Amino acid sequence: MLVMEAFSAILSFKISHGGFSYHPRCEALGLFHLMFADDMFVICGADSHTFCTIAELMRDFHLFFGLQPNLQKSASFFSGVSVESKQVLNSILNIPEAVLPVKYFGVPLISTKLSYSDCLVLKEKMLRRVQSWSNKFLSYVAQLIGSILFSMRVYWASVFILPHRIMKDIEGILNAIFMERCGIEVPLC
Repeated sequence: MLVMEAFSAILSFKISHGGFSYHPRCEALGLFHLMFADDMFVICGADSHTFCTIAELMRDFHLFFGLQPNLQKSASFFSGVSVESKQVLNSILNIPEAVLPVKYFGVPLISTKLSYSDCLVLKEKMLRRVQSWSNKFLSYVAQLIGSILFSMRVYWASVFILPHRIMKDIEGILNAIFMERCGIEVPLC
């Protein structure tokens, strides 16, 4: 994490010295990156000068700290950029292009409100867990299993406002199991 702070400071220095252009919707906020642990999202304008600055920064960072991005876990995302420009910019960083939505910590990264279909993966995960436990002694471990299933729902709900329909489906899954096995009814909220 400390090393990522150094990367952030160097990037901030480059920005203050004109080697970087902001993404058009982020300049007023002064937003040029987001970090979590050892992950970083660099948000920038789609121009060769900025991409060259980032490539130079990654080279310097590698020389100084001996670290470099894992290209299998790295991706670039574009919006409103021509195919030709994407090819030029991707050749500068040598980072493959991907499309949204992408999952980060199991949650889809999208810029809009989650739809029912966006949340189906949560429902399917819960169903798989429940089915894998269905032949086991569910009544003896209901509290533990309940906390696992609830934590999956809480994790998603802490990041997004979940559609009411998906909440009803999850409630149905939980109630079907717990009412049948334990006589417990699961509330929606």
